[in-house]
Amino acid sequence: MTKIKTGQNGAHVKDLQTRLNKAGAKPKLKVDGFFGEKTKAVVKAFQKKNKLKPDGIAGVDTMMVLTGGKDGVPEWTLPDPEMVIRVTKDYVRDAQRRQKKELSAMSLWRNDPKVAKLIEEYTGQLKEFEIGRKMYDRDSTKVLAFKKDFDRYASRGQASACRPVLKAATRTQEIGGRNHTRMAVADISMQGVFERYTKIAVEKAA
Repeated sequence: MTKIKTGQNGAHVKDLQTRLNKAGAKPKLKVDGFFGEKTKAVVKAFQKKNKLKPDGIAGVDTMMVLTGGKDGVPEWTLPDPEMVIRVTKDYVRDAQRRQKKELSAMSLWRNDPKVAKLIEEYTGQLKEFEIGRKMYDRDSTKVLAFKKDFDRYASRGQASACRPVLKAATRTQEIGGRNHTRMAVADISMQGVFERYTKIAVEKAA
C-alpha cells in the first residue's frame, strides 16, 4: 500500500493509527482500522509538524518519516519482493500451462471460421499477457535490487541513502502493479475466449 487515505480500511490503517499515536497524536486515535476524518486530521497535523505537504494522505514521504527508527532510518514498507516474485512465478507457470492446453484444444477445430477467429483473438491476448509478464519481471527484479541496496544502507544507519531508494522502489512497484494488471486482464480475456470456444465445440459434438 503506497498511499493510505480517507475511506480505506484494514490492517495497514491500524498500523498507521498505531504509529501516529506513538508519534504523539492529539487526541489519541481509536485504532479501528478505518481512515476517517479524525485520522486524516492527525495525519495532516503530523505532516505540518514535520514540514511535509499537509494533504492528509499518508504517502511515501509521510510514511518514511513516521517509520523512521534508529538514526532516522525508515522501515521497508513495501511487500517482500522475493515473496512477490515467488508467488507471481507460480501464477504465471499455472497460467501458461492452462493457456497451452486451451490453444491445443482449439486447434482441433482451427479450420472452422468461427474457431479460427477465436484462436486469433486468443493469441492476441496471449501476446498482451507475455508483454505484461516481461515488463512485470523487469520491474520486480528492480524492486528486489532496491531492497538489497536499502538493507545495506539501513544496516549502516545511512538514513539519507535509504529514503531515495525506498521512493524509487515504491515508484517501480506502482509501475509493476500496472503491468501485473495488464497480464491478469489478458489472462482473464483468454479464459473468456476459451469459454466461447467450448460452447462451439459442444454444439459440434452434439
